[in-house]
Amino acid sequence: MILCQMSNFIPGVLFLYEKSKMYKQILTHFIQRKDSENVMQTCRKYADQVYPKLWVDALQYFAQIFTHEQKDNITEILGKIEQHQLLPPLMVIEIISKPGKVTLGVCREYLMQWIKTQQEQIDENERLIDEYREEYERTRKHIDDIQHKPKVFQATKCTACSHLLELPSVHFMCNHSFHLTCFESYITDNDQECPSCLQENR
Repeated sequence: MILCQMSNFIPGVLFLYEKSKMYKQILTHFIQRKDSENVMQTCRKYADQVYPKLWVDALQYFAQIFTHEQKDNITEILGKIEQHQLLPPLMVIEIISKPGKVTLGVCREYLMQWIKTQQEQIDENERLIDEYREEYERTRKHIDDIQHKPKVFQATKCTACSHLLELPSVHFMCNHSFHLTCFESYITDNDQECPSCLQENR
C-alpha cells in the first residue's frame, strides 16, 4: 500500500483498501476529492451489507456541498439512515442545518416517514397493552373462579385409556381425568400435575 501511495497509484490504493475492508477510507478518498458520484457508489456497494455508517459520512459530506442537483442523493441517504436507524431525527436535522445549505423541505419526506413509523409503533404498543390487559383479566377471573366457585368434573372417559371412567379416579382443573391406576402408571417425579398437560408443556 505504501508503494501505491508513494507512486500515486490510486486504483492500487483503492484495491488494497477494499481487500483490507477499509471501506471508510475508500469513502474518505472520494469525499476529499469531492467525487460525489463515487461517494454514492461506494455507499451503495458497501454500506447496506457491510458498513451502514458510511451513509452518515455521506450525509455530512452532501450537507456541506449541497446544491439543488444533490437533492436526490440527500433523499436516498436519508432513506438509508431511516432504514438502518443510524441516527435520531434531531441529529439528522443538526447535521444538515449546520452548513445552512439544506432546507427542511428537502428532508420533509424523511421526517414524515419517521413520524409515520413512530405512530405505527405507538399503535402497536397500545394494541399489545390492550391484549395483555385482556389476558390479565381472563387469568384473574380464572383464578377467582378456582378459589371461590365449585368445580364440577363431568368427564366420562379416562384421558389415558379412553375407557369408561370409574372410581377411584383422579381429576385435574384442566378437565383431564384418569383412572387411579392409569394415573399411577404415569407418575414419575411430579404427582401434582396432569400427565397429559405435562407432556404438552415440555
